[in-house]
Amino acid sequence: MFKNSVVDTPVRARHLQPPTSSSRYRRALRVCFALTAAWSTVGIFGAEVATASPAKPETNASPDVSSFGVSPATIDISDAGRGGSFASEIIVFNRATKTVQFTVASIGQVGDWIRVGPEATPVKQYTFASEPGRTLVNIAIDVPTDSPNGTYEAAVTVTAQTSAAADKSGVSVSFETRVTIRVSGAQRATAVFSNLSVAASEIGRPTEIRATIANTGNVSLPLGLEARVFRSKTLVQTLTTPEQQQIAPPGRSVDVILQWPTIDALPGDYTIDVAATAGGQSLGSKQQTVRVEAPGKLVRSLKITNLEVTQQTNSRPVLRGTVTNTGDIAGRTTARATVTSTKSKNGATESPTSSESFYIAPGESLPFVVTLPLLEAGGYELKVDAELEDYRAPSVITTFVVSGEKKSAPVLTMIAAVGLLGLMFTVRRGRRRRQLPRSFGRPQPTAPEQPDRVLASSRSL
Repeated sequence: MFKNSVVDTPVRARHLQPPTSSSRYRRALRVCFALTAAWSTVGIFGAEVATASPAKPETNASPDVSSFGVSPATIDISDAGRGGSFASEIIVFNRATKTVQFTVASIGQVGDWIRVGPEATPVKQYTFASEPGRTLVNIAIDVPTDSPNGTYEAAVTVTAQTSAAADKSGVSVSFETRVTIRVSGAQRATAVFSNLSVAASEIGRPTEIRATIANTGNVSLPLGLEARVFRSKTLVQTLTTPEQQQIAPPGRSVDVILQWPTIDALPGDYTIDVAATAGGQSLGSKQQTVRVEAPGKLVRSLKITNLEVTQQTNSRPVLRGTVTNTGDIAGRTTARATVTSTKSKNGATESPTSSESFYIAPGESLPFVVTLPLLEAGGYELKVDAELEDYRAPSVITTFVVSGEKKSAPVLTMIAAVGLLGLMFTVRRGRRRRQLPRSFGRPQPTAPEQPDRVLASSRSL
């Protein structure tokens, strides 16, 4: 018994020897590994938490140069006649996630020839607040009547104020569309009466007479229409455009519209004879037969198809679809979309958003675009309908998902998990060391070996 206990003591002492340089080196490596793993874990899981947040970014972040743009880069007007007026347009892109103030102006050699802004009242300088998306800005160019032949240069500048400070200090980002105007002595005042459309109608409901005229010359032309309505070769009514005529810019097609009220009309077929003029010159005439029905006889029907929702990171989703007029009534149509969240119990509903209205004839299919609100990441239900005057098409319901940022790759998550295990192992090992007695690690004195004692019972034997 005593011999075995004496022999065990040196064996334990060998394990309690002071740490050598190699053990210190291994311990340092373990600590470095644990710290590195902890740092990578914090970074990776912090990134995942950030990417799990809604796709809507901070609205107070200052946008950079790539957040804005303008198209086209150049506007070229060839063979511009002296005294002519020309129309064009530019598109201002706001790819930021907040409303930005833009200023549009003209500069250059003939900058005073150019006006910018809304189509009805272009001005020398136009300032507007643009929500995320794109904004159409009209460009009007008036060539003076005494301008010599030659090439003239100008530019339309678009400036975005990227700072919301009250003193308007900060960074301003500017873009430029170059304008080239070539004035020549040859003026071509030519146009083509290209299309006539008259839709069926009901008594008491105005019938729209639509004539399309294309300006094929290089000067702006005032357009005029005269429509004569016949029933059984008997003239019923004559319609003309107002004194303030529509203007067709060079190279553009314009729809000129007349309204026939049909208040005193009788049910039956009518012949519409339309004569068109451009700049006082006759463009000929076209005829079309139209039927007028009793109230409530014509079918009103719209069909919505090809719904698709697309979204880029940090931008508003865009709904695209097609509306088909499957009825007998023509008119202006508007598509409307209502978004409902599917992840919340109360289904918080966003405000309905609509497309731009457009004219659609019976049997015609036209695309539409609706820019939806900026939404958080998650699933949504989309209800889409279309209206044609007092008729609303049955709603079409679809679903879509707004995605957040891409999450970290699985391999990075595995590395983080291994790092956590290494950190836990190191901390646990340190706690065990702190719980050992103060004599741990010090050399212990070995007990002197004792000679084997003979048991008394053996001596007596």
